[in-house]
Amino acid sequence: MRILFINSLYPPYIGGGAEITLSNLVNGLLQRGHEIAVLSTHGGRGLEASIVNGVKIYRAAIRNIYWPHSSPIQPSWKRLIWHAIDGYNPLAGNDIRRIINEFRPEIISCHNLSGFSKAAWNVAVNAKVPVVQVLHDYYSICPKSTMFNNGRNCEKPCVDCTILRLPHAHASNKLHAVVGVSHAVLGRHLQAGFFADVPIKKVIYNERTLKEPKLALRNQDTLTFGFIGALTVVKGIAQLAEAFIRIAAQCTRQVRLLIGGSGTDDYVAELKRRYASDHILFLGQVDPAAFFNQIDVTVVPSLWHEPLGMVVAESLGFSVPVIGAKRGGIPEMIQHEKNGLIYDPDKPYALDAVMLRIIEEPTLLMEMRNNAVPSASNFLNEDRMIIQHERLYKEITG
Repeated sequence: MRILFINSLYPPYIGGGAEITLSNLVNGLLQRGHEIAVLSTHGGRGLEASIVNGVKIYRAAIRNIYWPHSSPIQPSWKRLIWHAIDGYNPLAGNDIRRIINEFRPEIISCHNLSGFSKAAWNVAVNAKVPVVQVLHDYYSICPKSTMFNNGRNCEKPCVDCTILRLPHAHASNKLHAVVGVSHAVLGRHLQAGFFADVPIKKVIYNERTLKEPKLALRNQDTLTFGFIGALTVVKGIAQLAEAFIRIAAQCTRQVRLLIGGSGTDDYVAELKRRYASDHILFLGQVDPAAFFNQIDVTVVPSLWHEPLGMVVAESLGFSVPVIGAKRGGIPEMIQHEKNGLIYDPDKPYALDAVMLRIIEEPTLLMEMRNNAVPSASNFLNEDRMIIQHERLYKEITG
């Protein structure tokens, strides 16, 4: 089968977990005998084409006023213009049409379309090529992709998003299938009126295959909480640091918090200044395996409705239980009191309470650690994810 994948970025350019998942999916389908092409963007000029490990990779110049993946933070007026153009970008549509005519795909799998716009849908439908849209975030509803604004989650599209995404709901109905990486992200799109008439709606979880973990002996005298990921406001790192400082002041056991990951220089500097403590260590970019071997519990304190959060699966795969916010797809991965604890970030001191339980109930921690790996089986088998996507393509193409 000839399959064309469309995504804003493709390795070596990685914006987040979507690119990692897509790369694994592409390589898996290639090994199963399919002919694969990928279309993504780049910050230069023109259309580049290359073949890497058997995959034909097209990188199209961004057809907008800047390439968001390398540019510094732009002023609000400039971002508004960018998003207005990205609502429907006919120039990007021309690039997509050219690739379709050259590669002749039997099916198109769209992922993150920032930079390509919904023109990808229209061009593919007009070319009579079946289209699957995989939802990794809320881009179809919200130009920022997060449905999070002014410190709050948007329960429905705001006025600006409604205007900028006015034609999207209608266009979404012409696709052949829509796949959510969680029930949460698919449900939010359906609730907002998107993909209502699409005949196939399903959830296919992202999955990771971890190398056999070499578990280190953890420090028995110190209980270590850990956070790994992007250091951004929506990830809730500030709320975690505040909760940790409060519980560290009231418990007798020695505790520490390790923070792995990076963010903008200004925000990281602010975090380090506000939460300066001998018990909080900012490690920067870290190897996940080495990181998980140093901690007892991973905390995923997301404020936005994170569609899935593969850090949960990775943590469980290293026998590390997870404290997770009741947001987005995170509760779909955590079985409360079996492999972790779920808390409501809207309730004051709810995070403090579950962190204190970890400190005060060592038996519970041990039970959750023993349950971690088997409880994550739905998220730790990339072959299953690849086969599910392959079956979907065959179902659509007959």
